[in-house]
Amino acid sequence: MTGTEKKTNSKKTMTVWEAACTVTGFGVGGGIMAMPMLTEKVGLIAAAVIMAAAIAASYVMHIFIADIAIRGRGKQISTVVSDTLFVGKIKKPLTLVLFFIVGVVLLTSMAAYVTGGGEIIASYLNLPPFLGNLIFYAAAAAIVLFGLKSLGISEGIAVTVILAVVAVLTAASLFHLKPLSLHAAGGFKELTGYFGMAMFCFTAFFAVPQAVEGLECDAKKVKKAVTIGFVNIFALMAAVILSSLAVSDEVTEIAMLGWAKSLGGWAEATGAVFIVLAFATTYWSISFALTNMIKEQFPRVPFRAGWLIATLPSLLISLGNSAGFIELMEIAAGASAIILAFLIVPTAQKASKDSPSQILGKLNSAPVRVIIIAAYLLMAFGNLYAV
Repeated sequence: MTGTEKKTNSKKTMTVWEAACTVTGFGVGGGIMAMPMLTEKVGLIAAAVIMAAAIAASYVMHIFIADIAIRGRGKQISTVVSDTLFVGKIKKPLTLVLFFIVGVVLLTSMAAYVTGGGEIIASYLNLPPFLGNLIFYAAAAAIVLFGLKSLGISEGIAVTVILAVVAVLTAASLFHLKPLSLHAAGGFKELTGYFGMAMFCFTAFFAVPQAVEGLECDAKKVKKAVTIGFVNIFALMAAVILSSLAVSDEVTEIAMLGWAKSLGGWAEATGAVFIVLAFATTYWSISFALTNMIKEQFPRVPFRAGWLIATLPSLLISLGNSAGFIELMEIAAGASAIILAFLIVPTAQKASKDSPSQILGKLNSAPVRVIIIAAYLLMAFGNLYAV
């Protein structure tokens, strides 16, 4: 390997922790903030059962995604799906349709994070909402300009800070506990909606190709990174849900607001840091994925132009959209579930016929594929039905 090649690779290589934090950062965004309010509606016992099923199904799906990403040498999911499933004259139009659909889903998600992050910034700095959105967008979108290694380092630092903030707030919550209700009167809509949002919290599928690329397609390291990423998400979610329910005078739509307010002024400022970082980490991964999608579909588009095309619409949507934060999350979650259920699993199945998988093992079976597709269809139903 030449000196130039080493220099190029060093700019892309991630550590396992950085790759894991990319997965964690993607999943720790808005979904976790919505879970305490939803948990309050269904009760802790039902929530625990649903959560276990959601984690299992989502983890298996991410191993499928890791498999096709490794086969595609770190290419984005839409590109690998196109190369594997689409053939003949219809390949190009189907590829463009898929690109458009995925792009809309990602932009919806990004707009939700700009909206949520902007609200927090505007509130604490006493600014008009549009200025809060603009500040969040400028700070979050800028990270992507510096490439994959910058993304990994930023995710690693941000997730470490997030874990520390939640640990401090959880410890402080031990002195302000109130009785928890194990049961609630949640109906079918609430239960399916909870499953849908729980699955969404563990949906980091566009972060997996970034981890694969950063870990140079090392299957063992990729699986380890995905596992650590999921453990981080679960730890954060459990702490946020239980602490919010046990401490908050009122469980708010963005749970950290009510939780921190119940602990006092210092906690509100600390909680604001958590929220902004949580939204930013997800925004980084999504915008990087969309920038790469544009680069792969339109190779002649310069990187910076692709970055602007990928990120600027999210700011414009956030400024013009009146939908609430959870509503945007539910729309994005439902749409992404449909894409996952009907494309990722068949892609992995077809690819495994050409060559053995390095990562799937016994998961590569017909019953597992049917269960995963059913789980993601239920996720889509739960999120879209709840809107």
